Amino acid sequence: MNSVWALLASIALIRTTLYNYLPEKLRLYISARFEEWTRRFNTDETMVFKDYQSSKMNQLFQAANLYLGESLPTISIPRVTVEKTENVRNLTFSMEKNTEMIDVYENIPMKWKYFSEYSQGMSKHEIRWYELSFHKEYKSLVTKCYLPYILERANKIKERNRVVQLHTAAHDFWTPKPVIIQHPMTFETLAMDGNLKKELVEDLDRFMNSKEYYQQIGKVWKRVTLSGLLNFFDGILSCCGEGKILVATTNYKDRIDRALLRAGRMDMHIYLTYCTFSAFKQLALRYLEISDHSLFHHIEKLLPKVKVSPAEVAGELMKTRDPKASTEGLIKHLEEKNFLQLIADGNSEVSPKHHSSLSQTSNCQVHKSSISLPLACNGASMDNVKSPGPKPDVSVKSKLTADGEGDNNFEKTDLVRDRSSRHNILQVIEDMEKELLSYKEAIIALQKKSCGTLNKLAGIKATI
Repeated sequence: MNSVWALLASIALIRTTLYNYLPEKLRLYISARFEEWTRRFNTDETMVFKDYQSSKMNQLFQAANLYLGESLPTISIPRVTVEKTENVRNLTFSMEKNTEMIDVYENIPMKWKYFSEYSQGMSKHEIRWYELSFHKEYKSLVTKCYLPYILERANKIKERNRVVQLHTAAHDFWTPKPVIIQHPMTFETLAMDGNLKKELVEDLDRFMNSKEYYQQIGKVWKRVTLSGLLNFFDGILSCCGEGKILVATTNYKDRIDRALLRAGRMDMHIYLTYCTFSAFKQLALRYLEISDHSLFHHIEKLLPKVKVSPAEVAGELMKTRDPKASTEGLIKHLEEKNFLQLIADGNSEVSPKHHSSLSQTSNCQVHKSSISLPLACNGASMDNVKSPGPKPDVSVKSKLTADGEGDNNFEKTDLVRDRSSRHNILQVIEDMEKELLSYKEAIIALQKKSCGTLNKLAGIKATI
């Protein structure tokens, strides 16, 4: 023990003597040579990543910050810094200063250390850097594979955490606090045909994973061009910018410039039809949290006949949270829309089904009705105007289906002659007359609209 203390005292004495009597340049030379000699026996190599290099932000430092921050929640480390800002979507993790962690890449341990200190001088600012230590034999692997891998992963993390911000102009400057756009609609909640949605998602995923393929075939990694910006995208955007997807929508495809429909302009054409049964089931699952119901087969038969948008169906489903009541309301809405649609198409043999009494034991429906209404165009009344005929025939059917709903077939039977049944039938007839009155008002509105169109056509014809 005494010999150890004697050795340490001798080393301290020699160090003090060299520091006091040797010139500074000679001391630095001896120190450098000593470090070089000891480095030969060291098997590790260290790389330093400073936050700023030549007054510019070091991309490797930023990439290491994102990459290591993603791994921190899954490893054991004494202290971790956690933060959340408006510019990122998720929590951000980072290392505390003077701490270290081990990252494993292809079964090779990579030791990371984080340091931070303040500069000396008038303007004090924080200096941050990472030190990466690894075995010497893996230097080529680190420079050619590991560091590019970190840069690629950091870009994906940055894109995943990115939020879309909306800035508004106020006089000569932009508002300092933007509005963060977080739309709740996703492809999972989007109501459209299931097969079309699957095809669309697969196409987008294929495009997003084809950056190297686009470079290989010599095409710019972008999607869709618009007619007014063809020169811009084919010129400027071809040499700068990639990863672009643009969507052009129209209600009149026949009016689009043919230049946009050429091969190579549009990568994918998507026809969004009216609400289908597949889209309805997605809406029912989202709004009513049901995947099947006994009334779904009625809706499946009605949807191909009625032109109704998914938004209109969603509006009907939102009127009540009760699945049965909501589904019955949608069926009634589709029946009324189908009836008006048939009348607008000129179908005179229309028999409206009365679906408002699905749960009643007695189901009374109109067998046939013929309504003629007066119509006046340009002040001239139409001849041969018939007044509304007698009350429509009414059929009573008390037979129930297996699920307790009334059968909706139009069968004519003898009226039940007892007073109670007669009272119920009269009440139902009153309800039917009110409903027919609403249909009558709708028909009048359609006829007035037709008159207005005829007047406009007559005016155009007279002008020509």
